[in-house]
Amino acid sequence: MPYDEVADQEEKDLLLEIQYFLDKRDYQEIQKEKLKEEEGNLKEEYLSLVSEVTSYLSKKLIEDEEITSAEITMKLMNSKIKRLEHQKTITDLCNIQFHGILGTVNGLRLGILNSSGPNWAEMNAACGHLCFVIFFIVRDISGTLNVKDYSWAGPFLQQYALRPLGSKSFILNRKSQGFSLFSPSPPEEIPLYNVGWIKTLLSDKNFDKGLEIFIQCIMEIADYAYKNYPT
Repeated sequence: MPYDEVADQEEKDLLLEIQYFLDKRDYQEIQKEKLKEEEGNLKEEYLSLVSEVTSYLSKKLIEDEEITSAEITMKLMNSKIKRLEHQKTITDLCNIQFHGILGTVNGLRLGILNSSGPNWAEMNAACGHLCFVIFFIVRDISGTLNVKDYSWAGPFLQQYALRPLGSKSFILNRKSQGFSLFSPSPPEEIPLYNVGWIKTLLSDKNFDKGLEIFIQCIMEIADYAYKNYPT
């Protein structure tokens, strides 16, 4: 083969080899760019994952603290409930003492009216306090026995219902409701208060009647307590 042909062939082979390396370099550059892009994507995914994990841990920490706080609160509430179960609520509601010859209910005197004794406003308020306490005791006994009627009580508590309304408390006669010509007549309301400044014979009689019934109701409660709670 002539020298020129050999030289031309070698030049062609060299150019082909150079082109091969150039193509290979370009391919590697492209792959390098892809790797950089993938690396960037992986970094973003990693940072996003770190953020999610951090957020989850923060929420979990808050939830754990809330659960712990709720458990502590529940323990405190249970402790308070246990303490309240051992407290005498009636004693807290009603403080009965003596003021000289007069009895007092939560500091309000209840007794004979005279120049130095209580006025009607104080007497009415004392009756209201005592009515509320007896009403509470009756309801508590009925709730404990899980009965809706008053079969456990005596005849007065079965017939009369206490209505504690402060200084305007009264007693309701359950058996007094009748029928008029057009509608049922309302049950009899017997006052546990006296207006005092408009004293009439009727108001005095109604108040005296209310006190008599009220005392009988208290005696029935006391009788029930002596029989069922001898200690």
